[in-house]
Amino acid sequence: MKRAGVIGWARRWEPLDWLAVVFLIAGVGAVLGGLLPGAAAGEIVRRVLPLLIFLGSVFVLAELTARAEVFDVLASRLARRAAGNYLALFGLCVVFASATTMFLNLDTTAVLLTPVMLATAVKADIPGTPLAMLTVWLANTASLLLPVSNLTNLLAYDRVRLSPAAFAIRMAAPQVASIAATAACLWWFYWRRGQRGRDRYTAPEVHVPRDRPL
Repeated sequence: MKRAGVIGWARRWEPLDWLAVVFLIAGVGAVLGGLLPGAAAGEIVRRVLPLLIFLGSVFVLAELTARAEVFDVLASRLARRAAGNYLALFGLCVVFASATTMFLNLDTTAVLLTPVMLATAVKADIPGTPLAMLTVWLANTASLLLPVSNLTNLLAYDRVRLSPAAFAIRMAAPQVASIAATAACLWWFYWRRGQRGRDRYTAPEVHVPRDRPL
């Protein structure tokens, strides 16, 4: 029974998980074998470990949010609030995806929000491509504002010597410009009347989560 459990656990691992284990073993071997000096390895760990702990916490938060169906409720409410108007839906989704990216990081938007938006598109009988492209594009271009928005920001954060507030102030203008340019391209390539093929959509019912207390 125990052997079956171990085998089942191993089968749930993805190829990239095994690759990460290989890299971990190789890294430890490089340090033990003297290929990587201990002082350099310690400096790398000192810099990266807090980031890994933070990212792990964010992923847990995002996963709990997804399990609680918070994204599903919000997405259905946005589609209903827009009341069949594509322009209103577009604006609300841009704000929603941008906020998710900025405050929960780009992986949350790309991995967790995209499927929710696609499910909302099915319920409202909306073409899925415009919503999918919106979340995927903004997962990247809306990740400039805060250190937590993007792993690259976090890696650079301790080098730029700015507080989180000062970082946000410095990046506010580039972030607004980036979102505006992305929104313009999204509208032209995927959301305008000639691309979506219809004037209005049917507003879906608000999603009801299976576990309201959660």
